Amino acid sequence: MVGGPVRVACIGGSELAGFPYTGFHPFNPVVVGHFSAPGLPAWDFFLRVDAWPEPRFADRTGLGEWSSMGAIRGIGEDVLDLPNTHGRNLHAKTRHRHFVDRGGTMFIETPRYTIRSLNSNRTYWEQDVFPDWTALNCYRHYPDGGIGTGVEPHYHDNDELWLFTTGLGEVRLDGVRHEITPNTLVYTPMGCVHQFQMFTSYENNAIVTRLERAGRPLHLTEEEYGPPEPTVPGFVVPGSVNTGPIRDPGPRCPISEWRLQRYEEVNAQEDNQHDAVLNRNEHWMVLSGAVQLSLGGREVSLETGDIALIRAGTTRRLSAEDLSTRVVVAREHPVDAA
Repeated sequence: MVGGPVRVACIGGSELAGFPYTGFHPFNPVVVGHFSAPGLPAWDFFLRVDAWPEPRFADRTGLGEWSSMGAIRGIGEDVLDLPNTHGRNLHAKTRHRHFVDRGGTMFIETPRYTIRSLNSNRTYWEQDVFPDWTALNCYRHYPDGGIGTGVEPHYHDNDELWLFTTGLGEVRLDGVRHEITPNTLVYTPMGCVHQFQMFTSYENNAIVTRLERAGRPLHLTEEEYGPPEPTVPGFVVPGSVNTGPIRDPGPRCPISEWRLQRYEEVNAQEDNQHDAVLNRNEHWMVLSGAVQLSLGGREVSLETGDIALIRAGTTRRLSAEDLSTRVVVAREHPVDAA
């Protein structure tokens, strides 16, 4: 956030409004939260929301304010020392994250990327939440899937993709059975009848596109809604061969690649000592550990549950220091990045 305008939104939630600090602008609404984003490490921060469209950050005593175009600091456990810490690397260290849904929405959005923390990434069918420059309408992680669970045969008014990062099971696309192993990618286009069942505990991830046709935001069963109107065939990429771009994604699949990466592969991205200019939209989601992203010169720390949607044409560099780091990366198709 330092040096350029971004959008900061904290919407709703009792814990995110009117945080009671004595002498802290008692007549002005205040938002409190924590987030990993440009200028905002995984620490607490205060935001005066009455000053929009140029929000201002203030210390807890109310003695000073700093525009979001200037220095923005995190609050430590005991004290905020904004003037003295200006210019330091905000991401040199972060505290342990406890993933509790605080009832509000926190995200950072610029024309080139969108960052969402875990509790701001709860939507699935809702439209117009993600930026219009991406084909994605949802990017979610579902841990702790139980043995024997799955979904009934159904279809959608949009495309849906699954990435099973752990677990063993089976999936059926239009009646054809495929095995599920770790890192298996499943593409179910609009009108494809699909179902899955798992034989072990598992971890799943989901992507959906925007609604089409009748725009029905639900599982459509043949018994209740009649037979589907197919578009293109679905496909499954077994986990053992899902190690790079999809061999033949076809004319409709919104992505060219979606797979699991671990610490070693994250650090082997092209050249993690230099920025790369993306020739396609690229989307990261952290499953464990942490990833450090540099986006156009801004440093961002993504921790478990955070996502980054990055637009083609953006310069980015990434790395991981935590050996437990696991992420999934989805890449769309190449575009002219103006």
